[in-house]
Amino acid sequence: MAHSPLLNTLLALGYDSSIYELSPQVLPTPEPWVRSDLLAVLAQRAAWQKRQRELHVYYYRINQTIAYPLPVCTRPASLPAGIPKRSWYPWLIWLLWTLEERWRTLHAAWRMLDDEEAGLLLQQELAALDQWQSFTNWNNEVGLPTGHLAACLAYFLR
Repeated sequence: MAHSPLLNTLLALGYDSSIYELSPQVLPTPEPWVRSDLLAVLAQRAAWQKRQRELHVYYYRINQTIAYPLPVCTRPASLPAGIPKRSWYPWLIWLLWTLEERWRTLHAAWRMLDDEEAGLLLQQELAALDQWQSFTNWNNEVGLPTGHLAACLAYFLR
């Protein structure tokens, strides 16, 4: 019998890498969602986001959560060590992914629910990016964070 390399990979990761819908903690709903269900959940998520004063970013590879004050007016400069024996750690992309999730919620609430407070908050947070000294990777090269932020701005500023 051949040894599967997948077995070692799954154990080495330490977490379930399958899609969340297949996870045992996610129960299927008896009926499909309708538009009113979507709008109700959007309103709940937007209300929660509007109450936040910090953005909590979970860096799963090192099992650390870092809180950034909102709006994120400066690009973080001092961060803890990443993974040992790596010259860099992708801190910025996880920050941007978490910001994007927040911004998408605020944007959807603004456009779909006419939530002016969410729209103003989104605009203020996007304007705060003007204070960042750079949008490059930690090695000062253009990379995934640069392109991802450009895509976010193109989407939210259209």
